[in-house]
Amino acid sequence: MIASERLLPHDNDAERAVLGAILLDGNLYLQAAQILKSSDFYVKGHRKIYRAMVDTEAIDLVTIRERLHRYGDSLDDVGGFSYISGLIEGLPHCSNIEHYARIVKDKSLLRQIIAAGTGIINQCYLAEKEAREVYERALEVFAKLESERTGVRLRDMAAAHDELVDLLRAGIDGEGNAAEVIRAPWIDLGRFNLFPRGDLSIIAALTSMGKTMLMSNFAVEAARAGHHVIYFSKEDGGRKLRKRFLASMANVPLRELMMKRIPEDSWKRANVATEELTKLELAIPDGIGYGVGEMLAMAEARHLQKGVDLIVVDYLQLFDTNDEGRVRGLGDIVQRLRSLGQKLNAHVMVGCQLSRLAAQRNPKTGKHERPQLNHLRESGEIEQHADEVIFLHRDSYFDPERRGEMGETEILIAKNRNGETGKAELYFDGECQRVRGLTTSEVLAGARE
Repeated sequence: MIASERLLPHDNDAERAVLGAILLDGNLYLQAAQILKSSDFYVKGHRKIYRAMVDTEAIDLVTIRERLHRYGDSLDDVGGFSYISGLIEGLPHCSNIEHYARIVKDKSLLRQIIAAGTGIINQCYLAEKEAREVYERALEVFAKLESERTGVRLRDMAAAHDELVDLLRAGIDGEGNAAEVIRAPWIDLGRFNLFPRGDLSIIAALTSMGKTMLMSNFAVEAARAGHHVIYFSKEDGGRKLRKRFLASMANVPLRELMMKRIPEDSWKRANVATEELTKLELAIPDGIGYGVGEMLAMAEARHLQKGVDLIVVDYLQLFDTNDEGRVRGLGDIVQRLRSLGQKLNAHVMVGCQLSRLAAQRNPKTGKHERPQLNHLRESGEIEQHADEVIFLHRDSYFDPERRGEMGETEILIAKNRNGETGKAELYFDGECQRVRGLTTSEVLAGARE
């Protein structure tokens, strides 16, 4: 039997049970409405009956008939008076309405998957678009179906009692911060309440200011602390990124690793660091030729396999946007990444380029001022979706003779939904791709617990 002749998935008894339960007790409609839309019903008459129940104070045969008439339908269109009244005959227990509603929803999702899959197959046969574009579209379609499958429901505070008690106990034991937050591995930055699970942070700077160095060091130290980390880089392939990680961990100059000229003392440190690095739960793509949909799919697959605590994206403006406008397209990417972080209960850290405005002198003072939120390149919706916005600033950057130098760098917390804003200071060692505190070369005590 060919696919077009197959009967689409549905459960007529479950659909009747949902409608019959609501007819017996109109209050049950609110329970069903958290799971079902009228389009989830397979039988056309059932869709019309369920739609007629919307915004109806008293649900009975009279009000349903009136609502059907308002929508341009009649009782005959849904099987007549006898059919509707027959919905309550032989009805199982009304308290099981949520179970029946989920059966109806499950069959609806199967039909949507079939429709989406058929559409994708047709696009492949037509071959009017590039394979990557079709693949990206397929990922987007199935991501929307996944969102529909999981759904969002209101949760009473009483149902969260155990969760809150566990939170308080963890706080007493000194473990709460480690459980809910990916701790910053530097003392000065660790003073701020940053990088909670489910949130998204933007790390923004001008070109060559050091945002990749900061994010890669953060990722490595998070992995050393026992977190499961994914690092997506659209700028560096896997081989180059691994050399960055190794240089910072071993505290050896990156150029030695790149040129394969490693002195004996550096080789010993690199060898020890290699053994540690290869044991970390730190995953990176082999190449850079992936799109947003593929990135989200890789993160979800990794989460199912091993779990994910931190996702780093370096950097935002390197992703293609198929949207009508660049600003809206990048804002959509940030929103999707934030939704992914909330779904996986992971923190998402996104690198972002600053606009040229951040490099201009103040016409009144003649000086280069510190970055502001409106300096985010294509900033419109990026800041709106971000929970934290952190800028990097270094005065020496604007001196043509010192631009290539790293050194002391201001970390400016410009937005923080979970705490205070302010400034931290770190030292950037460009030679070894290593970030450390100004007063000590060690990372934050206890960050690797």
